[in-house]
Amino acid sequence: MLRPVFHVTRRALSYRALNERGTEFLKTRVGRYVKLGILGGTIVLYPIGLLIADGPLVKFTFPWRYPCEPVPAQFERLLDEEYALFLLGQGRKPEDAVNNFHLLTDAEKQDSVARGSLGVRTGLEVALPFFFTYYNAADALCDLRQRFPKSLPQFGENIEIDWDSRLGKMLAETFVLSDEARRFLVQRDLLAHDGYAALGQRSLTYATFTAFSGLLVYAFHSMSNLFKGSFTSFVVFYCLFTAAAIYGSHHWHLLYRYITDIHADSTSARLSSSHSAGGREYYYKWLKRNRILRELCDPLYTKVTWSGDVRGIPTKIVTRYDLLKDADEDDVELSDVVGGDF
Repeated sequence: MLRPVFHVTRRALSYRALNERGTEFLKTRVGRYVKLGILGGTIVLYPIGLLIADGPLVKFTFPWRYPCEPVPAQFERLLDEEYALFLLGQGRKPEDAVNNFHLLTDAEKQDSVARGSLGVRTGLEVALPFFFTYYNAADALCDLRQRFPKSLPQFGENIEIDWDSRLGKMLAETFVLSDEARRFLVQRDLLAHDGYAALGQRSLTYATFTAFSGLLVYAFHSMSNLFKGSFTSFVVFYCLFTAAAIYGSHHWHLLYRYITDIHADSTSARLSSSHSAGGREYYYKWLKRNRILRELCDPLYTKVTWSGDVRGIPTKIVTRYDLLKDADEDDVELSDVVGGDF
């Protein structure tokens, strides 16, 4: 009966001894430097590393992070035309908006991924979704059947698909994009990653949040009469406030991404009626694709909503689709009014 009590007492004494030794060390000159080094390193190491990876080294780190291949030559004209349209609309020179487009080989990702920024000379790296090159349903079905004969990796699941079935053919059709949808996608990706904020927002937000958390850790640990600068209080407060800072900076970045995505969608759709139609097609097929995948795989019920939206993404697909519908209705109303003037 007494053995568990002795065991708990022994562990408590060992923790107390460790806390006392740690507290004495933190009170030394070296200990104070270590404490400040931990707090300072938390603030600057991640932002600096991220800025370097997405800035000067983005051309080297991007292919390593996202498996991709060159975009086929037949699409270079489309990319060049949309890039020229972007430069004209933004009043920029090519040397001030460096970019490189790639094609994702990872079927898990249904949308473009990008790193870097058009606002800096190191440029922007964009990887378009793997189905960007599908011209028609037969082309899509042939390639999908060859690459994924039994199952399609989506949302962390290997979804078994019979490509000759009704649902299989319907799913293949959702991967086909028109030229209008491709143009919208390219233009949207350029607009969504322009400016200095596209490169530095995440780093600056993280540094700001962790700087405040570091001050709180130092204040609660060193200036509180209750904790008296103990080693345990430093560890507990550091973990608590740093976790809160990371959580806050992450969600602040999600808010930035939401605002930027909505702006990019809206601006791209208003370039022309074909861009607007392409955007609606892109998001409509994305929603339809997810609904079919949800029907084929029961575990996706927790990851995909009944409408086909993806749970947890910064900008809801339904929101983006509705925005383009509203923008198109506004353009139609304006056209009617202008037509009535004549």
